Amino acid sequence: MSNECKLIDEAYAQALEIVRACAVLSGYRASALTAGYPQIWSRDSVVIFIGIAATGDPQLIGAGRAALETMAAHQSRLGLIQLNVNPDTGYISTENAGAVDSNLWYIIGHYLHYHLSGDLDFLRRHWSSLDRALVWLDYQDMNECGLLEIPEAGDWMDLLAVRYNVLYDNVLYYAALLAHEELSRALGEEEKRHRPRVDAAGVHERINLLMWIDRCWVSEHFAEHLDRLKNMRLEWFMLYHNMGTISSRPFYLPWVAFREYGDWCDSLANLLAILTGVADGHRTEHICAT
Repeated sequence: MSNECKLIDEAYAQALEIVRACAVLSGYRASALTAGYPQIWSRDSVVIFIGIAATGDPQLIGAGRAALETMAAHQSRLGLIQLNVNPDTGYISTENAGAVDSNLWYIIGHYLHYHLSGDLDFLRRHWSSLDRALVWLDYQDMNECGLLEIPEAGDWMDLLAVRYNVLYDNVLYYAALLAHEELSRALGEEEKRHRPRVDAAGVHERINLLMWIDRCWVSEHFAEHLDRLKNMRLEWFMLYHNMGTISSRPFYLPWVAFREYGDWCDSLANLLAILTGVADGHRTEHICAT
């Protein structure tokens, strides 16, 4: 075995030990250290769960299931999945409590658990919570353009000034809508499920129209798509394209607001765009070459 393979195996073993130390009856603590974070964080738990799914470790997969239970138990009356919960005290953090992505990861986490376990009873027991989580997300589209509007510090990027139509959240929104739709079919709840005004295909289209800047496409197709863009309430798309304030970019913009936008590559969000299928082959090639 090469030295590189040994290092990878060692890193893998140590990573598992860290996660095992964080796994408790209520899910995954953010830290196993006494001086660390003792809470169950919603977004962190599902991201960990995705990695754990590949191990097949029943104890750690069970902790992922428990984290979903914890999230559901502390869901607000309006449908918000809390940013984090201290499993020892039940205390819900309200400082820096922006948690739009908690709802998104919660739905995706249930999708993952169902595909791992096939447990329809668990899914049925949480279906009302899942549906309310999507209703809450629907209300975050405050101007009904079809994309979520995110306040500053409204997701994991609490130290970065991203706002309004944020790529990271809306890519996850696309994935969550697809997951919710599939889970509803598995339960036979297709007719009763909450349906946002804009479906997953519409979110996919809007992300690619608003956040992928391709001057050649704009020059060729802008006029024919003008009415459709107006109907989507993406007037700011026309604003900055017509003003000529930005040229083509080989990645999705990290956020777009009224007359402002971020002009840097959010690597996590762009990779999520690839993994979820928001980015087609052409865009994927450009992103990976960036």
